[in-house]
Amino acid sequence: MRIIQARSAEHVINRLQDDMVDSDFPSEKISALSMEYRRVYRLLRGPAPSVTTIARNSELDLELTRLGLRLELDHIQQAYEEGRISRNAAQKMRENVYLMQVDIEDYV
Repeated sequence: MRIIQARSAEHVINRLQDDMVDSDFPSEKISALSMEYRRVYRLLRGPAPSVTTIARNSELDLELTRLGLRLELDHIQQAYEEGRISRNAAQKMRENVYLMQVDIEDYV
């Protein structure tokens, strides 16, 4: 499966290179997409990740998401204290973050 995916990514990279010359799309957009496919291609051509690596990365992703939501709550509080947002707006924003936190914990 990884070989087929790698070959598909390689094909897309080649097509994107061809399209850079004769395309209606901005070249910077094509280049950005090409870089993304190159990243995927390199990952697919390398060794398959172990179950331990996948689990470790999942845990790191979860911790980063939790940290991001805590930082978001801090920024909401700071904006409220500085008078940049109203009490009502701060409360609504906090509720949204709390819902995201609950969703994350339910996912685990």
